[in-house]
Amino acid sequence: NIPLGDSNRITFLRHGDMLLELFAAEGDRPDGETDGPHAAGVRHIAFQVEDVSAALEGLGGAVPVTLGPLDFADFIPGWRTVWLRDPDGNIVEISHGFRDEEHPAA
Repeated sequence: NIPLGDSNRITFLRHGDMLLELFAAEGDRPDGETDGPHAAGVRHIAFQVEDVSAALEGLGGAVPVTLGPLDFADFIPGWRTVWLRDPDGNIVEISHGFRDEEHPAA
């Protein structure tokens, strides 16, 4: 669990190479036009990359950025993320910098 200010938190669950981010919803199910983490239901799929800037450069502007890149280093050192819209209109997040805690609380 990582505090995000106020009563907001993000929880990461890992199973092998899979990582699931969980946020509390802040409203009704999204309409597909908004970005970010706090809408009810499954919001988007995310991929972790070595470098967000390099990944964006590799896309060459072929995929529209809908939000970001944003720096979340205040919450997780080195964490940076960007949301994109794929050709079918789905939101895809790419991020870098998340690392598991070395000694998580029991």
